[in-house]
Amino acid sequence: MGFLAPWFLAGLAAVGLPIWIHLLRQHKTVPKPFSSLMFFEKRTQSSVKHRRLQHFLLLALRVALLMLLALAFANPYTNRAPAAGGGRKLLVLAVDNSFSMRAGDRFARAKQLASDAVSNLRPGDYGQVVAVAADVQVMTQPSANAGELKAAIAGIEPGDGRSSDAEFSRFLRTTAEQAKVPLEVHFASDMQASALPPGFADLRLDAGTSLILEPVTNAAAPNWAVENVTAPRSLYDPK
Repeated sequence: MGFLAPWFLAGLAAVGLPIWIHLLRQHKTVPKPFSSLMFFEKRTQSSVKHRRLQHFLLLALRVALLMLLALAFANPYTNRAPAAGGGRKLLVLAVDNSFSMRAGDRFARAKQLASDAVSNLRPGDYGQVVAVAADVQVMTQPSANAGELKAAIAGIEPGDGRSSDAEFSRFLRTTAEQAKVPLEVHFASDMQASALPPGFADLRLDAGTSLILEPVTNAAAPNWAVENVTAPRSLYDPK
């Protein structure tokens, strides 16, 4: 466990304030002799022990409130160790089906790489197939059936959109939070630069997620992108 803002823990020193006020308000009454009590009205006096108990409860509540405020401003967080290598995991098989994957044999190679990664499925593990473009399309629910996973990979069709690494990363964070197990992600893609988000923080993954990139092009391949298209509002043939 740690704190994002440990300097706020100095506020715990304020716990001494209600204690000082509590001690300051304590006073001892000195009995004074009086000649006659016949003119005093009779009334029931509350128990001294009962009042003292109320004072201690009030002091404890004040101290607890100040401690909770200091801890809240310090932003505590918990480090969760990833599961051991022998534990269960979710194998995510991701295939890029964006428009750029139509070039050459990229799409066929991506599907083959994803299908080969099914062999990493161990007894007790689950696998899930997704297609990644402008959004993430879930092709299967988590399944331990290797044949079902390969059939889902074979059924992915190429699309016309642009790939989005930010949407894919957001999907992986949500999946890791729901699955409660480590994720082993195999992403077969042509790694287009246009898929990168403006901010690097959008690519953040959980500590228990391992991402394995399966490129279908070499590093020397050109990385082209269509920035915009200008076309008339209507197209027609004069004939």
